[in-house]
Amino acid sequence: MQNDKEAKKDKGLFGWLVLAGLGVLVIVAIVLPWDGIKIKVDWNTVPTVLAPLMLTALFIERAVEVMISPWRDPGADQKAQELQDAKSSPAAIQRQSDALDDYTQYKGKTRRYAFAFALLLGIAAAMVGIRALWPFLADPNGSFIAPASSTANASGPSGNDPRNPKKAPQETAFIVVDVVLSALLLAGGANGVHSVVTSFTSFFDNNKQQNQAGSN
Repeated sequence: MQNDKEAKKDKGLFGWLVLAGLGVLVIVAIVLPWDGIKIKVDWNTVPTVLAPLMLTALFIERAVEVMISPWRDPGADQKAQELQDAKSSPAAIQRQSDALDDYTQYKGKTRRYAFAFALLLGIAAAMVGIRALWPFLADPNGSFIAPASSTANASGPSGNDPRNPKKAPQETAFIVVDVVLSALLLAGGANGVHSVVTSFTSFFDNNKQQNQAGSN
């Protein structure tokens, strides 16, 4: 009964947090009525564009394994041996259950540590420029620059396009969102990035086949 009450309490708290988050986003969207951002997607080049993200995810997986293994593997081996010893004694049912719970909790904690390390590395990689959304901007260097009319007067001797002051807050917000999404993808591993690519290409392949069948 106590566990049911705690579960309902946690569920209610989670629901209120989600509603509060949605409310904040709605208010921000109303206060900051930004224009949409042009995204250009060519399904033929999606795997190539996301290849650096997948490669970085592979590097992060290996780096996390190198950091976690020396620290957590000895304890995991000990827990596994204790579980094996408990299974060899059929009379000690409670001992088997305790050993299994202990081993499961240890592995769960190891996965949480690994995800935390991967997320930190993913944030670092995304901050330096390995991102998921930015490569799909119609013009990564031009979406947040000043209009062409003012570029001629403000470009300066370097010839670089100046940042549009009106777009600066939106560009900053976009970068933050892109960094967060990219970090989560990288923390999820190369398989997660690969699943995104596979789902995307499969969607367009199916649409292409349906269009060809319809035209025939």
